[in-house]
Amino acid sequence: MFKYLILLLLTIILFFSPVSAGLVQFWPDADSVSTTDIRDIIDGTNERVIFATTNGISIYDGKNWEILHALPKDRRGYLEGIPLDDYVLEIEYDYLNNLWLGYSNGLQIYNGYSKPFTIRQPDGILFDVSINKLKRQGKIMWIATGDSGIFYYLDGRFTWVRPGEDTGLTGNHINDIEIDYSDDRLYLASVSDGQFTFKGNPKNITFKKISDPLIAEDMIRIVSYPKGGVLFFNKTDVVHYSEMIGSSHVFSVDDLSPDADKILDVAITKDGRYIIGTDFGIFCWNKGEVCKHITRYEGLSGNYISTVFIDNKGRWWFASKDTVGYYVEPEFVAISSIELKPSKSATGPTILGDLAYLI
Repeated sequence: MFKYLILLLLTIILFFSPVSAGLVQFWPDADSVSTTDIRDIIDGTNERVIFATTNGISIYDGKNWEILHALPKDRRGYLEGIPLDDYVLEIEYDYLNNLWLGYSNGLQIYNGYSKPFTIRQPDGILFDVSINKLKRQGKIMWIATGDSGIFYYLDGRFTWVRPGEDTGLTGNHINDIEIDYSDDRLYLASVSDGQFTFKGNPKNITFKKISDPLIAEDMIRIVSYPKGGVLFFNKTDVVHYSEMIGSSHVFSVDDLSPDADKILDVAITKDGRYIIGTDFGIFCWNKGEVCKHITRYEGLSGNYISTVFIDNKGRWWFASKDTVGYYVEPEFVAISSIELKPSKSATGPTILGDLAYLI
């Protein structure tokens, strides 16, 4: 009987045991990520992940890294390479799969094979070429520039949305842009004047300022929520907002851990879990509680996590002060064809069967 119980216990453990989980980290190097100062992350083609950094563009293909640096400047002071400058602030694909790159001194659009289209101050296309944010919405590319509000690119033309009462966009400096994909609504956050929303024809824009007691003016970071609405957050609180149903407080930094003081970044998994970068590691928040906490104790090089990102494969990417890496959630084994047979050496049955591994 005792032998039977042991075998049954081992079977239960196998059934619920993870077979694939881990924390992978990369230290900056010529054959690795170029720096841990990550400014933007996107999914690239062929399952690549692309990092806009303060030291060029780093690309990870699942096995190897590639680093793209700006070309040495010529007598005119620049060359038309990719990237234009090693300090890359923003990166985004448009609907034609052209790669847009934003810098503090210009904008580039690259189709992958010909010379990149570059916009600088003397070109007169953008009043300010310091790029705060790039965000695609269908065929439209939104561009937040310096202190001059936003532009949008549509049908081969850049159009300026003039800040002021006429457009409803009273904030000059736009820090973040996000889309509620459930109803294709645009949201903006401005350090100078709070949050705004708009839905409709971009050729006839009137923004609405969001006035909600739960949304503080310094909530200038926005994340799209996969089940509808967006998240506004600052260093202490995260609020969910939808134009249809209003706002609801999701969590505060105090809800995560008494040792965490700052929320630094938030990403959302496809099933709606919150992955949170803080000054005390990475948290996963689900259904009103912390369901995972990763710190130096679990192998992180440091607890200060400035950036988090969920790629198309479901990896939790992060940037700390020393490393860039990702966490892979565990997968589980399952058991099939379990057969119970009487044991010759015990009064109870023994378990025999085949294990099917589900990956």
